[in-house]
Amino acid sequence: MKKWYIQFIRLLSTSKKGFMYNYYRRLLGKYYTQDSFKAFNEILWKDGFLSASNKDVCDPTNTDSDYNQGVTFYEVYEKAMKPFFNNFSCILEIGPGRGYFTKGLLPAKEIWCLDAKSLKNNDIFKYLNHPKNVKYIEASDFNCKDLPDNYFDFIFSYGTFVHIPWDGITQYIKNLYSKAKPGAKGIISISDDIKAPENINNKEWYPGCFIPNNSKKMTELLISCGWKVIDENFLKCQRDTIVFFEK
Repeated sequence: MKKWYIQFIRLLSTSKKGFMYNYYRRLLGKYYTQDSFKAFNEILWKDGFLSASNKDVCDPTNTDSDYNQGVTFYEVYEKAMKPFFNNFSCILEIGPGRGYFTKGLLPAKEIWCLDAKSLKNNDIFKYLNHPKNVKYIEASDFNCKDLPDNYFDFIFSYGTFVHIPWDGITQYIKNLYSKAKPGAKGIISISDDIKAPENINNKEWYPGCFIPNNSKKMTELLISCGWKVIDENFLKCQRDTIVFFEK
């Protein structure tokens, strides 16, 4: 199956409930396996995912939100990012896409961006105006093998773990522990099948779907891997959940 054909079918799907979109999802599930990063690199979110908001995440007038979250993008920046780093911090961002939230992290000493897309398929540096303190790593698994140990002060991920299969989430949480410094803080958003069961794909898997998860399940995983959970429902989002934890 040629990727151009799958992309063409996506262009024909005008509604996420229509026949063509369902066909598109079936094609993704059939030709891209759960443990493959190829769909994210080749098909999903051309040039890297970028929020529909055309406002800077650091702009206090940015009242845009991620559908039914009840929390604005600026609030995510102001309350779930800004308090946890400074000019001397080394930050790991998982799934930056084209760098919408990365922009808010730029004052840090270093930002390591781990993403399934290859750099040639992602316009993150163009969007961010080629900052010198951003390091980009293409991920092909959940091993975090290209990341240094005992290095990061802050781990951040918004809108990515909602699409990672549970086995991948488990591997990430385990493998990230050794990469964080003692006392390092973490903010990760996850999908929530208790808050918004209608948003979850319980029976059909395809790359980019919303994975069954919730704050209790994620908290238990974090604790089992050695992390301390500070707030399992940070910012009280209405659709997804933000988990705040530390090493």
